[in-house]
Amino acid sequence: MAHETLIHRADAAVTAGAAYEAAPDLAADAIDEWLQIVRFAQETYPGDAANELRGAGRSIFWLERATFG
Repeated sequence: MAHETLIHRADAAVTAGAAYEAAPDLAADAIDEWLQIVRFAQETYPGDAANELRGAGRSIFWLERATFG
């Protein structure tokens, strides 16, 4: 439930143009869980639309921005 709350709150903040900062360990755990779900879908349904999550010959990646104060 914490991951769902994190994602929906971040989405709402972006939509509203508001700042939102998540705890780094929770954000990393949410990304890790999402990647496990994507991997499961791609391995379980190899000919299915789940492959569109990645695209032909492409890798899933994200850009991490960290701020240190």
